Amino acid sequence: MKKITIITPTYNRAKTLPKVFESLLNQSFKDFLWVILDDGSTDETEEVVKKFQQENLFEIIYKKDKNRHKFLTVLDGIKSVKTPYFMVVDSDDIYPEDALETLISEVEKIENQDNYVAVMGLSADENGKIVGNQYPNNGFDGSIFEMRYKHKVRGDKFGIFITKTYQREISGKDYSHYEGKRYIPQSVIFNEYGARGIKTRFVNKIVRFYLKDDDD
Repeated sequence: MKKITIITPTYNRAKTLPKVFESLLNQSFKDFLWVILDDGSTDETEEVVKKFQQENLFEIIYKKDKNRHKFLTVLDGIKSVKTPYFMVVDSDDIYPEDALETLISEVEKIENQDNYVAVMGLSADENGKIVGNQYPNNGFDGSIFEMRYKHKVRGDKFGIFITKTYQREISGKDYSHYEGKRYIPQSVIFNEYGARGIKTRFVNKIVRFYLKDDDD
């Protein structure tokens, strides 16, 4: 079994997916599989992914469904994860070559993983400037609420999730009422486990680069 499942929800991102593919290909940590969840694309996404698969450089699973919503598409993907850890990788960003190695190293240092849901690093723009704030105290362990409201850390963050904890937190919950909603923030789930005191390890290491996309 692989250690990490990388989930990429995508919709009409045929032109940006090759950058993600190259970024994953260049990772120093290789023990992962890539699951691409196509949310009803009408462009050449399927053909692009088939070319990736034909190169046979690492395992790629492609699933196409009707257009629903990124939130619900990702949730379905998470429910089917079998590996110990997973990540949600956007279809238009890239990652430092040591991003996976950094995150897997940090998450495997956590002794009682039942009390933790994730390890979160930092995002940066194309020029390497950190998006938002760094974490205080050179990083810390605590809840999402502590990070946002006690320490007032701002900016989108990125990391790796502990599968058994995340699946436990969403088990038995019905999110179908979000079907058809235009925008659903991931905080819908983050706030639930944050309120329960489930911890995240916050580390001051850049693990994602945003790429500017004028069409997005």
